[in-house]
Amino acid sequence: MVRRQQRPLIACIDDSRTVQRQVSLILERSGYQVLTLTDPAAAVPRLIAEPPHLILLDINLPGVDGYEICRQLRRSPSLEHVPIVMLTAKDDPVHRIRARGVGAVDYITKPVTPQELVKRVQKLLNAGISPVTTASAQATPVSLNENMLLWSIAHLRLALSTEQQQTLGKAIQKLKNAIAAAPEAPKPYAKLVLALYLTNQLAAARETLIKLIALVPTELNYYRNLAWIEEQLGDVNSAIAHYEYVLRLEPTDQRCQGRLDFLRQQR
Repeated sequence: MVRRQQRPLIACIDDSRTVQRQVSLILERSGYQVLTLTDPAAAVPRLIAEPPHLILLDINLPGVDGYEICRQLRRSPSLEHVPIVMLTAKDDPVHRIRARGVGAVDYITKPVTPQELVKRVQKLLNAGISPVTTASAQATPVSLNENMLLWSIAHLRLALSTEQQQTLGKAIQKLKNAIAAAPEAPKPYAKLVLALYLTNQLAAARETLIKLIALVPTELNYYRNLAWIEEQLGDVNSAIAHYEYVLRLEPTDQRCQGRLDFLRQQR
């Protein structure tokens, strides 16, 4: 059972002191108590012993990711109904679906804004929301239509079954054959990028995307995707260069600007 206190207690598990200071300042000004925790291993027993009213949990933690921490927290009866909100720098459907799958009830992209953070926290505390179960998060059936080439399962990349992986492998080979037969046709390259991404072949997806850009150099979305894959691979400088290129041509692209600002802070 969650402790009833005069001011709701919000726990923030994040290894970034900057993020913790920002979250603390925002929430304390709004009347909340904030408990900041940098060590995920120590955070789990601490929160089980002293349950907060809500938990903010970073996905990219050292040693163990936020998904595993969320699973551990959900195993405790004392935290069964405590809302867990995942924090991440990656605004990606894959991460949203996976967060729901391990029991998180919401997902906030960093850098957080004061208005958005307070709004989400207030909404969850007022609603008394219960966690989403893994079963309900994965209840939607996945269609593996060959003609769709698995576009419909892009959001389930990290939870593919053996059958889905095998289907993807066959699709990848067919796409490679199509490219060999018509190397100037962009469409198979675009589909191959997704198929490679779904099978976690990020380096190969990057090389395919670079070839696709050579064929269609005016498609800015390809540069956005390339920047995002570079982030996945840890090449921050390359990701920054691609985001900067997009912003030179589309200076109002707020998502690219947000990613660029965040990456510059990480260097």
